[in-house]
Amino acid sequence: MVYLSQMVAVIKVDGKIMRENDGEVYIPFGSEYSILLKNLSNKRALVSITIDGQDVLNGSKLIIQPNNSIELKRFLENLDHGNRFKFIQKTDKIKNHRGDRADDGIIRIEYWFESSPPIATNINYPKVIYSSLEWNNNTSAVNSHIISNSHLNNTICSYNCNNSITVPSINHNEVKLDDGITVKGSECNQKFNLGVIGSLELTSNVIIIQLKGYIDNKIVESPITVQTKLKCLTCGTLNKSTHKYCKECGTYLF
Repeated sequence: MVYLSQMVAVIKVDGKIMRENDGEVYIPFGSEYSILLKNLSNKRALVSITIDGQDVLNGSKLIIQPNNSIELKRFLENLDHGNRFKFIQKTDKIKNHRGDRADDGIIRIEYWFESSPPIATNINYPKVIYSSLEWNNNTSAVNSHIISNSHLNNTICSYNCNNSITVPSINHNEVKLDDGITVKGSECNQKFNLGVIGSLELTSNVIIIQLKGYIDNKIVESPITVQTKLKCLTCGTLNKSTHKYCKECGTYLF
């Protein structure tokens, strides 16, 4: 979990919250993941998200209602359906085809808070639709939106998403440690509707999360969640997920 200026950002795999350490999250290559954002402010927040330097919202931006949350599960290519986020290993073949980019593996979340409530007087807004639905993964009900370059925004709804994960065969000899990128995964029917937002504060905040598929020179075999017990590399002792140092020898656990 990353917290900054009244915004919380979490990576989830299989519905479980991943452990974050100094902005790094460790998940197995081949995992499909989602991004959970929680707005702790009493103002609405406008959010832009890029992964590997790519705008995954396709020129639009999410709006999260005050004291509310949203879980983004897919690339936003249209309003009705799209592909999930899938983290894969960046092999030499992939590098030679698409290039090796400095921001590969990086999730960048930039957000602005609303400076004042929307003013409807003398403004001819297009017809909009607001909705509030519960997520299938039992998170609380949300009322969140997305705003496009034409100043329209959409409400995210989520259902009928396939949570299955397919792990491809990988040749580990042709990759460098921690090399990973996000690609299109399985299809997901996460829905969007239209809406609007008012004026924004001039200053934005930025949360950076880096996805990694290796830890201590070993490939990550299972997602490291906030509940995962940590094994000390020095003495082999299993420690509670809340521990930062080994209870036996005092070694830093990450």
